[in-house]
Amino acid sequence: MVLKSEHSYHSYSWASSIVREYLNARPIPSFVEKTIPSNLPEVFRDGVKLAYLIATDGIVLLKNNNTLPLNIGERVAVFGSAQHWSWNYHCGGSSFVKLPEERVVTLLEGLINAGFSVDQEIVKKYLSAGGRDVSFTEDEMYYFSRRNEVAVVVIGRSTTEGKDMSEGGYYLSQSELDLIDLVSRYFKKTIIVLNTPGPVDVSWDNPRIGAILWVGYPGEQGGNAVAALMLGLTSPSGKTVDTWAWSLDDYPSTSYFGKFTAIYWEDVYVGYRFFYTFNVTVAYPFGYGLSYTRFNITVGNITLEKTIVRIEVVVKNVGEKPGREVVQVYVSKPDGRVEKPLKELVAFAKTDVLKPGEAQKIIMSFDVRELKSYDESEEAWILDPGDYVIMVGTSSRDTRPAAILTLNHLVVVEKVLNRMHAPSFTRLNKTLGSVATTAQSNYTGVPRLIIDPGVIETTYKTLPTQAINSPPVIPPSNISKFITLRDVWLGRSTLTELVAQLSIEEMVNLTIGLRGNPFYEIPELTHADGPNGLRDGPTPNPGGVAYPIAPLLASTWDVELAFVYGLQIGREMLENGIILWLGPGVNIHRNPLGGRNAEYYSEDPVLTGVIGAAVVRGVQSNHGVGAVVKHFVGNEQEFNRFNVDSIISERALREIYLRPFEIIVKTADPWAVMTSYNKVNGIYTGNDPNLIQGILRYEWGFKGFVMTDWGSGSYNYRAYYAGNDVLMPYYPEGYSSVLSQVKDALNRGEISIGYLQRSLINILNVTMRSRAFAIMLGMDQSKVYVYTPPSEFISIQKKMIPLEETKTSIVTTTIMYGEETTITTFQFTEKAGQKSLFIPVLAGGAVALVLISIWLVRKKTLTKHA
Repeated sequence: MVLKSEHSYHSYSWASSIVREYLNARPIPSFVEKTIPSNLPEVFRDGVKLAYLIATDGIVLLKNNNTLPLNIGERVAVFGSAQHWSWNYHCGGSSFVKLPEERVVTLLEGLINAGFSVDQEIVKKYLSAGGRDVSFTEDEMYYFSRRNEVAVVVIGRSTTEGKDMSEGGYYLSQSELDLIDLVSRYFKKTIIVLNTPGPVDVSWDNPRIGAILWVGYPGEQGGNAVAALMLGLTSPSGKTVDTWAWSLDDYPSTSYFGKFTAIYWEDVYVGYRFFYTFNVTVAYPFGYGLSYTRFNITVGNITLEKTIVRIEVVVKNVGEKPGREVVQVYVSKPDGRVEKPLKELVAFAKTDVLKPGEAQKIIMSFDVRELKSYDESEEAWILDPGDYVIMVGTSSRDTRPAAILTLNHLVVVEKVLNRMHAPSFTRLNKTLGSVATTAQSNYTGVPRLIIDPGVIETTYKTLPTQAINSPPVIPPSNISKFITLRDVWLGRSTLTELVAQLSIEEMVNLTIGLRGNPFYEIPELTHADGPNGLRDGPTPNPGGVAYPIAPLLASTWDVELAFVYGLQIGREMLENGIILWLGPGVNIHRNPLGGRNAEYYSEDPVLTGVIGAAVVRGVQSNHGVGAVVKHFVGNEQEFNRFNVDSIISERALREIYLRPFEIIVKTADPWAVMTSYNKVNGIYTGNDPNLIQGILRYEWGFKGFVMTDWGSGSYNYRAYYAGNDVLMPYYPEGYSSVLSQVKDALNRGEISIGYLQRSLINILNVTMRSRAFAIMLGMDQSKVYVYTPPSEFISIQKKMIPLEETKTSIVTTTIMYGEETTITTFQFTEKAGQKSLFIPVLAGGAVALVLISIWLVRKKTLTKHA
């Protein structure tokens, strides 16, 4: 059923106007416009432009030794089959958005589109090789270096649902290493383009390599986006969403990854939390990325009003090109009842595009209660007494203390129960390694704010799961009239009265596949996969735009852009008659080998949760369509994915793996949550009432419905008892099996009919929000349901302001970083009442200066043939 009717477009025009306003405020090069098919409907043309903008804002410049941007007249030699024939614009599996070949702009095509003079002799060599690697002799490389100024080497890796990347995929092959070495020895300018789902080995870097770009899988406009960045039409502003280690073995999860039982022994020390706490040097830190310009970041007033922390920051472009910067706020918590990672992200914001000399004030606000940690022995979220050091900077490494929040005694923020039946196992802690410390001298002159524990009210969610998992008791119907869902909405009958009329067969049928029941005027909730775009199917849905993968969206660190992306996904849903979008995916990048990392955002739960919440808010702001957040929870590897048992502590679950879902549920109110294939601590997630009823519904207040993944091990009658309302997909044998299971369980007294009825109520409450229901009623969506999101996790305000110039004195020192010498410049600004310090941003010889002032008060790769 396509949702094109006179009743279906309430606020559709509003969403369109917001998306187009966003697009119109940002320049789209003419060579990009020319590659957008003119016969595409306007909504998809908008999406293609947005895909280009996400890619340009998300691509991360990892290294730049005065190599980028390039001049338009420079001749370029492009090496590596991933330039075109195995270019990954998307990951494989259920998130793959299939496109006609002519829609996908590869890197080679993008360079040519942008006007670069590309050496066609090299192109022909790769064409003749049919997409395989090509080897070059020293004489050939000398020949090509004499006729080209710049070499671009593309390294590609494909990844897909159902299969993790191998260790050999993380490391470069010998032929790739040989190619990089040979090219960099002969060319004056060598640029490496990493067309990978996330971090790979970069230990091959050497001083002859001028620049490294991580482009991820950049969507259908990816080639144009990379070319535009190389040309300097826009300045890179992406920041890493994962830590890039020097070795795969440096990730503590590697030793337990890809096993039949996945033991999360690293506990809360995931990503940068591990590397900084245990003093492990990394290649590129979390939150890192270079620009073509420079920024001063001045920290102004930091206030604490009751529980709200408010940080004012002014960012000024002091370079020579327009650009954007990301301000990141971290907290260092005191150890106490529980030990803590050295740093944890707590807030972030990205500037608008600032021209040289322009400045923007950013105000970030967050609740001090979000600095909480989980204490398993207390079965509670707590704030340990001590100093909470707030640090501001431009990556997890490059920060400076900006304020100290002091709490004089322990506060219990929320009292709960340990619900996730975690076994006892060896977990990483600070006694097992060399632990970094933060010198107290760094805090000199930093303002101190006192947290009043009296304003933090303890909440209690301490009822046992068994006590809250009782289903409603609905007496058999004694009403003679026939009741439909229309009657319920019009107030002529209640939802319980409708449910009471349904037979067991009808209820099981309604809970499998979301196909609805026209007899009871219950519409089908059509659904399409995500999360990297709107996938094709079911008929007549042709699919939508192929956007950059989730990590690239997250690497924009742009909450506004994520919201606009969600708005656009919702527009495409309406265009194609889709009610539910199976996304976003918000599992954690536990290890670089994760096969579905390209569908998930980051190693960090706050970045993941905030970006994911913005996407959900955008989708559902179209009103009448909904998002399905997945995969709940512990789905961080694909090996043995239908049966793997993820062994995770209660604390790690709550602080890391459940945290993004919690943020999204509380700040975006998603329509549905999808459980994962795996078990957690011995129980399939869709069969665990502690997870669904205890945490998701009771503790977090989730009001939507819960569905299984396709063909999950939770596809059984136990799902109803656990609160997993919908089994996916529908097929006759599955329906018959579950119906038989339900009847047997009812006869045994193992479950009551109330569990089925509870699932139906959850499903129908969401159904009455939908466009499909509004169309069935023949009413405007605004009269049926309008989405109103909750408050955001981080409040962000921006304002363009003038900024006074200051006099500076410069001191330079030389330090060793990796195998290269980097000049680090500390710049102090002398001004009444103010002290300033430049933070060095170190990477491969590049110097970027950041001013902090503290006030003293594709698997399924598209193969193309030229």
